[in-house]
Amino acid sequence: MLCRKTYALHNEQPPCRDCLPALWPENEIPVAIYARVKGQHIMGFGGPVDIRQDVVFWWMDHYGVPADEREWCFDLVNRAYHNTLQIHRDKQDKKK
Repeated sequence: MLCRKTYALHNEQPPCRDCLPALWPENEIPVAIYARVKGQHIMGFGGPVDIRQDVVFWWMDHYGVPADEREWCFDLVNRAYHNTLQIHRDKQDKKK
Protein backbone atom coordinates (compact mmCIF):
# COMPACT_ATOMS: atom_id res chain seq x y z
CA MET A 1 0.00 0.00 0.00
CA LEU A 2 2.88 2.36 0.71
CA CYS A 3 4.03 1.89 -2.88
CA ARG A 4 0.68 3.10 -4.23
CA LYS A 5 0.70 6.13 -1.95
CA THR A 6 4.20 7.05 -3.06
CA TYR A 7 3.27 6.82 -6.74
CA ALA A 8 0.07 8.78 -6.08
CA LEU A 9 2.12 11.68 -4.70
CA HIS A 10 3.69 11.97 -8.16
CA ASN A 11 0.38 11.42 -10.00
CA GLU A 12 1.64 8.14 -11.45
CA GLN A 13 0.29 4.60 -11.51
CA PRO A 14 2.45 1.96 -9.77
CA PRO A 15 3.79 -0.85 -11.97
CA CYS A 16 1.95 -3.57 -9.99
CA ARG A 17 1.98 -6.10 -12.84
CA ASP A 18 5.77 -5.89 -12.98
CA CYS A 19 6.49 -6.19 -9.27
CA LEU A 20 4.00 -8.80 -8.08
CA PRO A 21 5.75 -11.90 -6.71
CA ALA A 22 5.72 -15.03 -8.84
CA LEU A 23 3.11 -17.66 -8.10
CA TRP A 24 4.49 -20.66 -6.24
CA PRO A 25 4.15 -23.88 -8.26
CA GLU A 26 2.09 -25.61 -5.57
CA ASN A 27 -0.51 -22.83 -5.83
CA GLU A 28 -0.95 -22.91 -9.61
CA ILE A 29 -3.87 -25.35 -9.63
CA PRO A 30 -5.85 -23.70 -6.80
CA VAL A 31 -5.41 -20.32 -8.49
CA ALA A 32 -6.50 -21.76 -11.86
CA ILE A 33 -9.57 -23.30 -10.22
CA TYR A 34 -10.43 -20.05 -8.44
CA ALA A 35 -10.15 -18.15 -11.73
CA ARG A 36 -12.70 -20.51 -13.28
CA VAL A 37 -15.21 -20.63 -10.41
CA LYS A 38 -15.10 -17.12 -8.92
CA GLY A 39 -18.41 -16.27 -10.57
CA GLN A 40 -20.22 -19.43 -9.42
CA HIS A 41 -22.15 -17.95 -6.50
CA ILE A 42 -24.82 -19.23 -4.18
CA MET A 43 -27.10 -16.21 -3.99
CA GLY A 44 -28.97 -14.94 -0.97
CA PHE A 45 -31.40 -12.05 -0.68
CA GLY A 46 -28.54 -9.57 -0.23
CA GLY A 47 -26.27 -10.95 -2.92
CA PRO A 48 -23.67 -13.74 -3.03
CA VAL A 49 -23.20 -15.73 0.18
CA ASP A 50 -20.96 -18.63 -0.85
CA ILE A 51 -19.25 -20.38 -3.72
CA ARG A 52 -20.75 -23.45 -5.38
CA GLN A 53 -18.66 -26.23 -3.91
CA ASP A 54 -19.78 -28.79 -6.48
CA VAL A 55 -18.19 -26.69 -9.22
CA VAL A 56 -14.93 -26.38 -7.26
CA PHE A 57 -14.78 -30.16 -6.83
CA TRP A 58 -15.62 -30.71 -10.51
CA TRP A 59 -12.61 -28.59 -11.50
CA MET A 60 -10.44 -30.43 -8.98
CA ASP A 61 -11.41 -33.66 -10.77
CA HIS A 62 -10.65 -32.03 -14.11
CA TYR A 63 -7.19 -30.93 -12.96
CA GLY A 64 -6.51 -34.30 -11.32
CA VAL A 65 -6.01 -33.03 -7.77
CA PRO A 66 -5.01 -36.09 -5.71
CA ALA A 67 -7.37 -37.21 -2.94
CA ASP A 68 -4.92 -36.26 -0.19
CA GLU A 69 -4.70 -32.66 -1.52
CA ARG A 70 -8.37 -31.98 -2.19
CA GLU A 71 -9.17 -30.52 1.23
CA TRP A 72 -6.11 -28.25 1.07
CA CYS A 73 -6.99 -27.14 -2.48
CA PHE A 74 -10.63 -26.47 -1.61
CA ASP A 75 -9.54 -24.50 1.45
CA LEU A 76 -7.35 -22.19 -0.67
CA VAL A 77 -10.09 -21.62 -3.26
CA ASN A 78 -12.71 -21.05 -0.56
CA ARG A 79 -10.53 -18.59 1.37
CA ALA A 80 -9.73 -16.64 -1.79
CA TYR A 81 -13.44 -16.45 -2.64
CA HIS A 82 -14.50 -15.31 0.83
CA ASN A 83 -11.70 -12.76 1.11
CA THR A 84 -12.76 -11.28 -2.23
CA LEU A 85 -16.41 -11.34 -1.16
CA GLN A 86 -15.54 -9.49 2.05
CA ILE A 87 -13.62 -6.82 0.13
CA HIS A 88 -16.66 -6.37 -2.14
CA ARG A 89 -18.99 -6.09 0.87
CA ASP A 90 -16.70 -3.55 2.56
CA LYS A 91 -16.73 -1.40 -0.59
CA GLN A 92 -20.53 -1.61 -0.74
CA ASP A 93 -20.79 -0.58 2.93
CA LYS A 94 -18.60 2.49 2.28
CA LYS A 95 -20.98 3.62 -0.48
CA LYS A 96 -23.93 3.69 1.93
